[in-house]
Formats: sequence, structure tokens, C-alpha cells
Amino acid sequence: MKKFSLADHYVCLDEDTGQVRVLNQVAASMLSLALDGAGAELIACSIVDQFDVDIETAMIDSVQFLAALPSADSLIVKATESYLPDVGFTVSREIDAQERTCLYLPGVRIEVASELCGLCDLLNEMFTLESSEGSCVRTVKLDVYSSGRNFPIVGEGETLDTGYTVADTAIKCLREISGLVARSHAGTIMFHASAVARGNDAILMPAHGGSGKTTLAAYLMHRGYAFLNDDAVPMLAKTAELLPVPVSLSVKAGSWPVLANYFPQLSHLTRYGNEERQFRYLSPRDGQVQKSPVSCRLLIVPEYCEAQKTVAVECLSKVSVFEGIIKSGCSVEQPVQPEILESLVSWVNMVPCYKLTYSSLSQVEAVIDDLLLQSVSSWEWCG
Repeated sequence: MKKFSLADHYVCLDEDTGQVRVLNQVAASMLSLALDGAGAELIACSIVDQFDVDIETAMIDSVQFLAALPSADSLIVKATESYLPDVGFTVSREIDAQERTCLYLPGVRIEVASELCGLCDLLNEMFTLESSEGSCVRTVKLDVYSSGRNFPIVGEGETLDTGYTVADTAIKCLREISGLVARSHAGTIMFHASAVARGNDAILMPAHGGSGKTTLAAYLMHRGYAFLNDDAVPMLAKTAELLPVPVSLSVKAGSWPVLANYFPQLSHLTRYGNEERQFRYLSPRDGQVQKSPVSCRLLIVPEYCEAQKTVAVECLSKVSVFEGIIKSGCSVEQPVQPEILESLVSWVNMVPCYKLTYSSLSQVEAVIDDLLLQSVSSWEWCG
């Protein structure tokens, strides 16, 4: 078992099963001994030697721990490829492209050929850059076939996934392209989060749906922050740098009135979704996006609350942040490598973490500006 210090707890990785548990010092010691085959009596004696506890209490705790261990919950660090795509289509002919387009990310040019009409227009709404700057530009090709009512997505002769409508196919193309950025760098951690940056300093905002992270990211972008991504943010484990994947923000209907004053074009954009969930793609301008990796110096969990008159700032415990990141869909290459998990734990230990509950975007911006300034002045990464 590998274990890494997280504040006054340990993150424990069972390398045989890939299970991850966050435990206090006593429980971490018990788990290590149990995985080595120790019984309750040996565990109890070891606990007495290490901690201020009597043998009777240690024996009771050890028996209860071993009894609960098989059914105890563990955190699941998902695989980068944990989503199961539909790859049943076999390529047996040349594509009969009805439309073509080129999409760009920093360092990547994506050439799309599609038999599905309307797909390229939607992809052009989702991707914001007009070119890919720099000398190290990779070219990726995606072919989208029409097969009955299905639309297989093919890259380098291999079926990557299958879409079922124009919008569904576009979203799956986006997922495949975003994954390319993560997979092109060794030791990458993928967060389900939004991210923005100011200068050389980035802010990660992991949060559940409906918390207001997209609205906040859009507003901060309007106020001069550079945009990285609104859903899937890759981080290089060794350096704690976030990789930009600046595709359009998917703005839900509830945020349209809030953002209308800052983005007048929003009301004229195409609506997607159904009656229950409508959204529009808001494209950042070329000068509003981050184009190079940037160090992540601050973690904010935003929570919009209409009744909140002033911004409530809560300093989050490292344990709750780590568990929240994993449960929200953090993913890594499988099997989980100890050094990747150790880097993630080290970063969580180091980065300032806050929950901000707010109703006013201008008020929360002022708080974020101040927190970022404090974080940068005290930052020292030792990953």
C-alpha cells in the first residue's frame, strides 16, 4: 500500500485493487497492516505501540475495522476513458464528405470531414480559435460517417464513438478532441471543472451542475480573465499546470438573463437541447482565451445563492476538497500510478481552497481577485 499525507489524514492507495481511501492516522496504520495479512491481535498490538490507546480499546477497534473493511466505501479515481463509447462501426469505405471544416486548439489543428449535414456549423460554434499558433502544431483528422440513423466518429481508421443526432455527435466529437489534449501529455489529471487565468496564475473551479460555475467563468472572462475550459480541464501532475482547451461555454437558459448585459450576442445565438434543458454556445473572442499551460494557484468552489447578500467565504478542509474532486469525476490513466496520486495530493495540500457563496458577480469577482493575489504571494510548488 502507498500512502500520502493529506493535512492530518492519509490518502491510501491499494496498488492491487486501485482503491483509494482517505483515513486518519490510526485507520491508515490498520489498513496497511490488514493488507499485509495481519489479524486483529497483531493490528491491536501495533496500534498500542504507535498511539496513546489501551490494548482493550485497540482490540475492539481492530476487530470492528476488519469486519467493516470488505464493504467499506472507497473513492474511485476514474479512468480517463471511463465513459464507454459505442465503437461497433467498422470502416469499410471512403468517407463521402458533405461538408468539411478545420478546428483549432493551442498546438492542435483538427480537420473534420462529415457526411452529417449541419455538424460542421455546430462544431465551428463550439471551437473558438481561428488558428493554432506556434511551430509544434499537430494535425488530427476526424471523419464522421452516416450509417443508418447513427453517425460514427472515426479517427485514424478507428471508430472512437457514435453520435445519434447532430448535437449529440458534436458533443462526442468535442469529448474525443478534448481527450486528445490530455492523452498527448504523460501524467495528466482531468478535472470536471471550469478554469480561468490571470497572467501566469490559474483558478480551478470544480463544482456540481447548477452551481453557477459557467456563469462565473463567463463573467470573469468578460472582466479580463483568460478562459481555459468550462467542463474538462487537464492538469499536468508534475507541474500543477492547467492545459487550455478553450472551446465555447455551454450556457444554460437560466444564465441567459444574467449574462445578457455582458454578452449582448447571447440572445441571438442558436438554442440547443430540449424544453427541460436549453443552452447556447458562447464563443470567447480570440484574445479572451489562454493559449499556453498555466500554474493553478487557487481552487474555488462557487455556489450561487440568490438570497446571499454578501459573499460568504469558507476555507475548505483539504480532506473535503480531495474527496470532492474525486467524487465530481476527476480521472487519470489507469491503473492509478502512485506518483500521479502523490502529485494530486501534494497539490491539494498546497493550493488554497475556498467555497464562495454569492449572488453578486461583481462582489465575488473582488473576493476572487484578492484571494488570488494572496495565493500568488505565498505560492511554492514542490510537486
